[in-house]
Amino acid sequence: MLRLALASLASSLLFGLAWPPVGLWWLVFVAAAPVLAVLTDRSGVARRWWTTWLVLVLTQWPAWLFFQWWMLQLTPPGMVGLVLYCTTWTSAALLLVGLLARNASATGRLPLVVLAPVVWTGIEYLRTTLVLGGYPWYQFGTPLVGGFDDAGLFAQSAALFGEPFLASLAMAVNGALVDVWHRCRGHAGVSTARASVGGLGAAVLVCAVGVYGTVRDRGTLRPGPVT
Repeated sequence: MLRLALASLASSLLFGLAWPPVGLWWLVFVAAAPVLAVLTDRSGVARRWWTTWLVLVLTQWPAWLFFQWWMLQLTPPGMVGLVLYCTTWTSAALLLVGLLARNASATGRLPLVVLAPVVWTGIEYLRTTLVLGGYPWYQFGTPLVGGFDDAGLFAQSAALFGEPFLASLAMAVNGALVDVWHRCRGHAGVSTARASVGGLGAAVLVCAVGVYGTVRDRGTLRPGPVT
């Protein structure tokens, strides 16, 4: 459990650093990798789902406390409640990815480059849109909007696939990295071909989105001089 707690805490801190005022937006491409690597490790010790979820809740809250700290002056109880609420959703998404990845019969051994973005984006859609009217702030892929010195290259893809696509893109890269990590450690169920194809596919997708953003940005009208 200590290994899971440290990995989850690291992921929480990396996600927080991706947002302003630090603004290391590229960290979203690796933020989830530490905790996913532990959760999906089939060679690890089997854990009860509720103890895993509890560890995730206790270690995922720092990022959400950082995001909601501004509410302290307005409503301290409300801040605490919102932090716990959002932490619960994040922990549930991570837990579900881990459970499905370790249960090969349920997923047909889907690679994490596919499984992670599908599960995460689905859970995040519930949090941001459907449940209780939605709380659409601080989605996993939003830091990509300000990537490349606010050029918005990744943001342009939202015109085609919507804002959730950015979360899927970031989580796919995280999943690909974890697949490669497991392959390098010789874990059963992660073939060299699957890890290689997943990693290459994620890289191609990121490049394609960047190229599309560059092309689309060139045709964008820019404000002229103020007279």
